[in-house]
Order: sequence, then structure tokens, then C-alpha cells
Amino acid sequence: MARSQDCRMQSLYATSSNLVDSILTSPATSPLDELSSSVEELESQYEPTIEGRAELFGDFRVERTFNPKDERMNNAAGGKWVKENSITGKLCKVDGLFQNIIRDDTDGSTLAINLVLLSLLSRLICFTVVLKGACTFLEKEERDAIAKKRETPGGLGNNVVRAKFDSPMFRVSFLGYRSPLGITLRLGPRSSVILDASYCDERLRIGKGASGVKFVLRRENEGWMKDMWRRVLGSRLIVGKKGVVGMIGATGGALLGGKGVVKKIFGGITIV
Repeated sequence: MARSQDCRMQSLYATSSNLVDSILTSPATSPLDELSSSVEELESQYEPTIEGRAELFGDFRVERTFNPKDERMNNAAGGKWVKENSITGKLCKVDGLFQNIIRDDTDGSTLAINLVLLSLLSRLICFTVVLKGACTFLEKEERDAIAKKRETPGGLGNNVVRAKFDSPMFRVSFLGYRSPLGITLRLGPRSSVILDASYCDERLRIGKGASGVKFVLRRENEGWMKDMWRRVLGSRLIVGKKGVVGMIGATGGALLGGKGVVKKIFGGITIV
């Protein structure tokens, strides 16, 4: 009996591994129905447990997004920053999208980090957007109520968290993402989102929002991009009295070298 159970588990593991390979190697242009079918099969073999939540933590690069309920709701990861009809979406190259879940071992807290990296002119000008928020795992009663209200396809599972994001941090840097030449601002309102993981292992996480949108996320263990959020949060913050207008003025001033002009017009902004 035990041997039969072991054989079954090995078979399931092999099937899951093959599905993960298929999803991670799927071209960006492959039909969404094929991707959705593979994801659903993988989800059916996954049983989220409290003990298994450790796999949720780490850095994950967004590979693709889709919404099985309505293809018109296939929101791109990165939100307004990468939408096709937005200014940044039209002009910029998307160099990286990340949805990281970080555990702070010092106090046991959990953080959600959304990271967007965009660039212009072969990275002569780079934009890094960071959303950082505290995470709390939701109990069954609360997540069931949310799933019912939002009509979430398949409901929400044991891995669901509520992330309460601070106002986005926005950094414009010149001559590369890691260049010290740049400005950092805080723009936009705070936000709260529901994040679930309908599948997770050492290579892949399938993220899921309350609307039903799904994210194919590849675990990223190497490279500097995944850690850019730390550089942005650690940089000197600039507070602009004129909001977005001030940001545009500061950016233009940095490009033109007109520090004095920018300070005179937008007194609360400093170029660093």
C-alpha cells in the first residue's frame, strides 16, 4: 500500500514537473487557451498548506498574465505603467516586472514588493517603480467572503494574502538603472490588493487576483534586477510640491543640467 502511494506521488511529481517545463518554455505568442489549460491542470494537482507557505517567499519575474473569465480583463502586470494606451506603455521598453514576497526574519513580518523597470533610448533614461506593502494571510471566512463578492473563478485558496501598499516610489535614473545619477519621488495613492498563489514550487508560482486574473511567475535566484527595489527604497527621497508637474520639471532640469532653474520653479524638489 505504501509503495503504491509512493509510486502515485512520484507520478504526480513527474507530471507537475513536465507541466512546469511546458509553462516556463511557452513562447509569449502562444495561444492563451493552451497556457490556461496547462495552468489549470497544474493547479488541480496542488494542495496549498500552511506548512507549504515557505515556497511562496522569494523573487519572482512576471512572464505572462491572463484572465480565464474574460480575455478583455487581461490586465498587464505593472498596471498603468505598462498599459498599451499609457504614455510609458507606448514609449518605453519593459525590462522587467517582478512580484516578490519577502519575509523579514528579524520580526517575522511579510512584505509584498511589486517592481516595474522601464527604459528609453537603450537605457539612457530608466524608470523604476516600486510598490511595497505589508502582507497578512487571510482566514477562510474572510477569503470566502471576498471570493463571493468578487465572483472569483475557483475561489481563493489557503495562500491568499492582503497586501496594503504604500504610495508608489518612482525613480528616474540616467545612464542605467544602477547609476547614481537620478531622482526619486513618491507618487500616487496607497492601495490594497488581494493576492493568491494557486500553485507554487521551487521554480514557478501561479499568482491569482480576486478578479480572476492570473500571473505566471518564474522564480528569480540570480541577477541584479530583482533587487532594484532595495536600491530605490534606500535612495534619497525627493518631495515635490507640484506632484507630477514637479517630477517632469525635475527630470527636464536634470537632463538639461538646470539645477538652479528647477529649484527656483519647484522649491520643494532637489536633484540628487
